[in-house]
Amino acid sequence: MTQTNPSPAEARDLPKAPARRRWVSVVLTLVVLASGMILGAGSVLLVVRHRALMRIHRPQEAAAMDTARIQKALGLNDEQARKVQAILLARQAAIYGSVQKEFDRLEDDVAGVLDEQQRQLWHEKFGWFRKTWIPRRSPPPE
Repeated sequence: MTQTNPSPAEARDLPKAPARRRWVSVVLTLVVLASGMILGAGSVLLVVRHRALMRIHRPQEAAAMDTARIQKALGLNDEQARKVQAILLARQAAIYGSVQKEFDRLEDDVAGVLDEQQRQLWHEKFGWFRKTWIPRRSPPPE
């Protein structure tokens, strides 16, 4: 079974192949790429937020994780690790105390320039922010 080439007259009568639509492939590739970037960035933001809130709401757990990481990286013995963890907790308590004072001042200063209705709304919104990001708590045990 041999295939012969069509004559020039027969070739003119054959239907033409559809034009290649390379731009469709390029657009679809860009859409898939952009979707992946958006999903990846959103996932990273959720993980970062979760870890930041964990550090704020559970400082002892965060200090223990940091101590384990430092112990592994530097080869600390158990006594050194306990001392490092105590230092981390003390520094965290000091930082937390100064952050609380600054946010108290911020809340009061902004409330001072608002009228009564705005002040009430300000305290509600700032209270939500503070409850979520900087909850009031007693300092960690020493």
